[in-house]
Amino acid sequence: MKYFKTTTFIIFLILMPLLLSAQQEQEVLLASYPYDTETVSEQIEEVLTHGYIPVGLEVSPGREIAVLYAPAGELEAERYVLYQFDDASSFEAEFTEFIKEGWLPMDISYIGDSFYGIFIRSPYEIEGWRLTSTSLNEEEMSETLTDFREQGFHPWGISGLEDRLWFLLLAFEDHEPGSFFVNFYTIDDEELKEKIESDVASGWRPWGLMKRGYGLSILYTQ
Repeated sequence: MKYFKTTTFIIFLILMPLLLSAQQEQEVLLASYPYDTETVSEQIEEVLTHGYIPVGLEVSPGREIAVLYAPAGELEAERYVLYQFDDASSFEAEFTEFIKEGWLPMDISYIGDSFYGIFIRSPYEIEGWRLTSTSLNEEEMSETLTDFREQGFHPWGISGLEDRLWFLLLAFEDHEPGSFFVNFYTIDDEELKEKIESDVASGWRPWGLMKRGYGLSILYTQ
């Protein structure tokens, strides 16, 4: 179990350059940071000061920390925590304790023997949370998430391991679950930026990230 000092000497933006002085706000930013727990924090904090929140996280230990950002909207992220849950036997209790202490989990990253989570301060009353996994089959994924939605759970985060997708689901006191879908991309697709922008322009908000090798999946909500 450990906190990451939220911080990189270099930041690579996969989708577009991050021009912090730009006048026009970008609808989505995808950053890939070297796996350096001493330097990742400053870069993430700098992005947050410009009106963004982290909505997606994927960690490849020893290689990369990928963070998906979206405009904050009604949420704020003056403070955040990037945390590693490295004991499976205590994960559920620790994750629940974060929520009880007023932290909103924005996304998870599952690496097999541990989970990573990224949190901001929560303006919502969270009634419950669940983790579930599905195959990459779109029909199974839709049926599973629809079942949880009927129980009041929002698809809220996404991760992946081997041939399974893992979903974080949250239930809120005053919010009904909205629509959702997951789109699949590849990092080396020359039209990646345009495809994601098209999804955003269609009214979908990016709300979760899964990145494994060249594969990239984004959870969208409305």
